[in-house]
Amino acid sequence: MFSKIPWKRIDWRNTSFLLITPPLMVLTTYWHVTLEGLNLWLFVPAIIMYFVTGYSITLGYHRLFSHKAFKAHPAVQIFTLIFGSAAFQNSVLKWGSDHRRHHAQCDREKDPYNISKGFFWAHIGWVLVKEEPQYRNKFAKDLENNPLVAWQHQHNLSISIVVGLIFPTLLGIAMGSPIGGIAIIALARLVMVHHCTFFINSLCHMVGNRPYTASNSARDSWLIAFFSFGEGYHNFHHFFQNDYRNGVRWYQYDPTKWIVYLLSKIGLTSGLIRTPEEEILKARFMMQQIEYKGELALSSPSTFLGVQKIKLEEALKNINKLKQDYQKLRQGLEVSGANSLADLNRKIKIARHELRATFNVWLVALKRSHLQYS
Repeated sequence: MFSKIPWKRIDWRNTSFLLITPPLMVLTTYWHVTLEGLNLWLFVPAIIMYFVTGYSITLGYHRLFSHKAFKAHPAVQIFTLIFGSAAFQNSVLKWGSDHRRHHAQCDREKDPYNISKGFFWAHIGWVLVKEEPQYRNKFAKDLENNPLVAWQHQHNLSISIVVGLIFPTLLGIAMGSPIGGIAIIALARLVMVHHCTFFINSLCHMVGNRPYTASNSARDSWLIAFFSFGEGYHNFHHFFQNDYRNGVRWYQYDPTKWIVYLLSKIGLTSGLIRTPEEEILKARFMMQQIEYKGELALSSPSTFLGVQKIKLEEALKNINKLKQDYQKLRQGLEVSGANSLADLNRKIKIARHELRATFNVWLVALKRSHLQYS
C-alpha cells in the first residue's frame, strides 16, 4: 500500500517526527541512566502528563469536540485544547475533521485510516501522508466557528512545543535530571500516548468482539480500553457515536466517561448524551440473532427459547409505542390511556425494567440452546 504513494505526497514533518521520537526516546533514556543515574521520581510527572494529555485527547478532542457528546465549560475546553496540543496529534480542527470522516466513510476508500489498507496504514501510515486538499477540515465546519478551537489551530505547533517538550524539560531540570526530563516526561510519555491512540484506529478494527453491529470493522477490546482511557470499546462507539460513554456496561473500564460524569456534578459539563437502554438492548438482540442463527433456526415458537424471543420482541414494541405516545403528549396531542407526561414517564421506566429482564432470560435460554446443539 505505502509503496504506491508518490514521494510528493509524503508529509516529511510528520514522518520525521513520528519515526525519530521512539529511537530518540531510547537514546536519551540511555544517556539519562548513564550520565545522570536513573531518577525514578521523574515517572511521577511523566505519568501525570500521560494522563492529562491522554484525557485531553479522549475527553476533549474525541468525545467533546468531534462527537459533541456533551457540552463543556470554557475552562474544560481550554484545558483539553492546550494539553491536547501537547499530545502532538495536530489541532482539534484537523483531528476532528479526520475522525468524523472516518465515521462517515468507515472501511471505505475515503476513510482516512481505512483498516482494509492494512495494519500499518491504519495505525500510523495515513499520518505520514499529506491530506488531500478536498478533505481539509471539510467535516469540521462547525468547529471553525469556535474561537477557542480557532485559536488553538492557529497556535498549535507553538503550544505543542512549549507544553509538550519545553515544560517537561524544565521539570527535569528542576528535579536535577534535564536529560531525564526530555527522555521520560517528554518523549516516553509522548510515544505511549501516540501509540495508545493509534491502536484504536488499527487493532480496534482487527481484534475483539462485535456485540452491537456488524456493519463495520470496529471491535470492542478491553485491553486497548485499559491503555486508552476507555476508548477500546470501539464497536459500541461506532454504532452509538454521540454517546458520551464508550464502555456502557457497569464493569467496563471507561474512566473518560466517569470524569465527564463527575464534571457534570460540579457544573463543568452538561447535556451528556446517553443512548436509551432499549436501543442498546435492541442492537445486542440483533447481533445475538446473527451469532446464534443456527440455534434460532432449530427453535420453534413453541419452545422456551421461541417464547422468550416473542416476549422480547413484544417488549421492544411496547417501549417504542410508549415513547411515541410521550412525544405526542409533549406536542399537545391526545393519547389514549395516558393522563400526563409523568404517568407515561413512569410507564416507560417500568417497560425498560421489564425489557431488561426479558432480554436476560432470552439470552440465557439462547446460550443454553447453543450448548445443547454444539
